[in-house]
Amino acid sequence: MQSVTKNERGIALILALLITLAVAAMAMGGVMIASSGNLTARFAAKEAALHSLADGGIEIARDSINRVYTILPDTGYISMAPVSTILDAQGGAIPGYTRTVYAGRTGGRTGGPATSGQYGSNFMSVVSVIHDVRGAVAARRGLFSQESWSRFAVAIDNWSGGAVYGCAESISGPFHSNSGLKLQSGCSNPKVGFAGAVTVVGSITNPGSGNFSKGYTTGASALAWPTPAQLGLMQQYARDADVPGGDYDIAGGNTGTNRPCTRLDFAVLDSNNDGVIQWDEGYVRVFRCIAVNERSLAFVNGRRFDSMPAGVGTTATITDDPNLISPNCGNYLGGTFTTAMARYDGWVGTVAAKRDSSRSMLIAAGHRCFLGGDPRLNRALSGDSLLLDSLAVNAGFPTVNQLGGKWIRRRLGAHSSVTTVRNTIAAGGDAEFWIPLGKNPNFKGVIYVTGDVALSGRLRGRVSVVATGNILLQDDFRYWTTPGTDCSETGDIFGALAVGNVIIQDNNLQTPFRSRNVGATTGTGTYRGLWDDTPADENYDMFLLTLNNWAGDITGMPWYNLGPSSPGIPNIAGEQCGGAASGCIRITGGMSMGRVDYWTYYGLSSGNSSGWAEAHSYDVCGASNPPPYFPTTGRYIKSRYYELDPVWLNQTGIDNYFRELQSRWSRQPTSMI
Repeated sequence: MQSVTKNERGIALILALLITLAVAAMAMGGVMIASSGNLTARFAAKEAALHSLADGGIEIARDSINRVYTILPDTGYISMAPVSTILDAQGGAIPGYTRTVYAGRTGGRTGGPATSGQYGSNFMSVVSVIHDVRGAVAARRGLFSQESWSRFAVAIDNWSGGAVYGCAESISGPFHSNSGLKLQSGCSNPKVGFAGAVTVVGSITNPGSGNFSKGYTTGASALAWPTPAQLGLMQQYARDADVPGGDYDIAGGNTGTNRPCTRLDFAVLDSNNDGVIQWDEGYVRVFRCIAVNERSLAFVNGRRFDSMPAGVGTTATITDDPNLISPNCGNYLGGTFTTAMARYDGWVGTVAAKRDSSRSMLIAAGHRCFLGGDPRLNRALSGDSLLLDSLAVNAGFPTVNQLGGKWIRRRLGAHSSVTTVRNTIAAGGDAEFWIPLGKNPNFKGVIYVTGDVALSGRLRGRVSVVATGNILLQDDFRYWTTPGTDCSETGDIFGALAVGNVIIQDNNLQTPFRSRNVGATTGTGTYRGLWDDTPADENYDMFLLTLNNWAGDITGMPWYNLGPSSPGIPNIAGEQCGGAASGCIRITGGMSMGRVDYWTYYGLSSGNSSGWAEAHSYDVCGASNPPPYFPTTGRYIKSRYYELDPVWLNQTGIDNYFRELQSRWSRQPTSMI
């Protein structure tokens, strides 16, 4: 049989060529993929290097400004590093790159440099631009917030006195001292507790007595303390709120006496009557003495009334019956509050009978004292008339020019949107006295007082009160929202800033006073406590900053390291705290003190004491959203980073870019409430 197989020589060669081509294609693909990956990696590395070097320039600028406290201009910018070679950590030049760094103020959260918003020039922008030899460019902007003194639970500029932190005391947030830190010796169980970081420029006395949960640093850099001139700049922010009025720029007067003529009384009012308290329904009203004399000032401040009626002789003395005819203190008789003055004047009988009638109500259960101007002090008031307004006579008091005070009407008059203010104590026509806070779109959060001023009431909003004299804490001052629970723009926060001192007022609401028993003609009167309507300690929600001292009120000047003016008060039930007869003072917020020379508690060798023990707590909102225009340390901290289009930046120009950053939100509303 014949074979049918054909001759197929050469096909193997073709197959080999095809396989070779396929392998070559795969190899070339691999080379291309590897090359592309290498290029991508090199590009990513180049991009990362550019960004890292740009960020490095931003941080170098921030560090340099913080270390030498470079003063940035209000407008424009400074060139921190004009087209310079970049150095590595060892100081060697990094080849192929140059960097230019600019820095300037860029205003607050809502505006340009100190021209708008509640935060002024508290922000800085640093722009860092990197070039390489092949023309690649990267531009980055760092936004930094200026550190507020309200970030500290306690800050001290000069600790020159002998006061120390005692065993079992505690500081619940960051602590800084521009001088030293003094602890009581021998503390072991318990020690002085520090819950936050501690930085001290000098040294720590008895460091073994402290429990530093986050460590401590001595030899730290000092922070620039605020000056009177800096606080004085805030007057303009108050004036901007109601030009040409004066509701927020107030004449306080009577500077340096611890007996202010003027009090700011804050209140929360449901002004639209919807049953819900909104963030802008906070108000303040002003009470002022009629005459600058002891009787009128004692009434305004709720102090012991150092005046005796004629004829009582030694049967009632200022020492043992200081409030026998007090216009601030009294009792509820038949459901209506009656003052000791009204009781004495209205009682028919002998001087002794009038004296004992007044005493009987002062020592009976239910006795109370109120600050001057409180409507409960005058039972003749109608529902919509405040006590002793600026047009009323000083009704109910013996001599107009010797006693009393008045509520001050708004200088701009009542606005239509607040004439329906509703309040259980005062409403209707009293809207003319309520100065709006959040409802005024021009209000920058600052109330400026020339002289001394006292504080009372309840806050809804964001406010800083600045006084060129002393600030006196007269009674509880609380937020509507719980401190630390709402750090947003709708939360409550308060700053008390004094060129002078911040002082706990020694008055009838916050300290006990003596009263003799009915029928007594000689002997020492008994201390009576619980005169406050909220007697369990004194509570103040605020961040205070004083260029001088934080201390308890005493008699006379200069201070002599005493507590209240009646040392030797025994511990009274309901007014005790850490052995202090007057109870606890609780600041929930932060305390920045220019000096530590005095104290709030004074112990006697007899075992008695006067004054207040301190039991403060820290409000974390002070670090992230400080009170309006609260002074800053001058040190900038990290906030945000932005990547900039280098082409756009080159077209815009660095001059125009900073000009835009500084004026972006400078426009102000013109409406007025």
